[in-house]
Amino acid sequence: MLARPVATCVLGSVTLLVACSAPMVHSDREHAIAIAYLNKPLGTGFTLGGTFSLPRAPANRGWYADWFTYAQKPITGVVDAPFLQVGLIRAPDANFRLRPFIASHPFGKRVVLRTLAFVPEDPHAVTLESKRGTLSFVVDGAVLYRAPTSAYFPPGTLGTYLQIGHELSAPGDSAKGSITGVTFSYGSHADPLPLGPGALDCYFFSNGVRWDGTASSLVARGTFDPGIDDAAHCNT
Repeated sequence: MLARPVATCVLGSVTLLVACSAPMVHSDREHAIAIAYLNKPLGTGFTLGGTFSLPRAPANRGWYADWFTYAQKPITGVVDAPFLQVGLIRAPDANFRLRPFIASHPFGKRVVLRTLAFVPEDPHAVTLESKRGTLSFVVDGAVLYRAPTSAYFPPGTLGTYLQIGHELSAPGDSAKGSITGVTFSYGSHADPLPLGPGALDCYFFSNGVRWDGTASSLVARGTFDPGIDDAAHCNT
């Protein structure tokens, strides 16, 4: 999904809706993506966090990443819905060294992809937060990006949701990421809520890559194979 909304429960679209169901035809042969969706009332603020582990995969040829995304559902007549995507990435142009990244698409502006300074080859605590009118991307307690929430979602914006994703860019590459200790809190729900496949609202798996998990962790599995059909499922 880097620098664009991700693929779809509306066949041929490029932005996945929360209201998805049933297997689908291919929506994107250039990326393999596993996404878990969280559809909650986010307008009062939220915190989504977890420990990202993105080990080296010596046989992989393309970039791969773990990420959190805060996005608006597609709107009729609006070509590109705004989103903020943050996470960790390994890419061949940096010898696969580990870096945080930000893919930002503020309301009414163009998409910008930024990779940040290298971080140690360890798991890292990653948080995406919307609090008191500010969006923040935090890694290991350090704020790496901050912006007004209104720059992405002006007052009155409806239909926002969260995604937890793993993405690969080269066929034949293997999924290697995991996100553990996943927690979520929003509004008056001050206690973090553990997330897992049974608790999340929707899933989208494309080109052979999927999330496996428990109540508090998600592990990316599979190999990027464009011959495997996409699949989507919702619990509601």
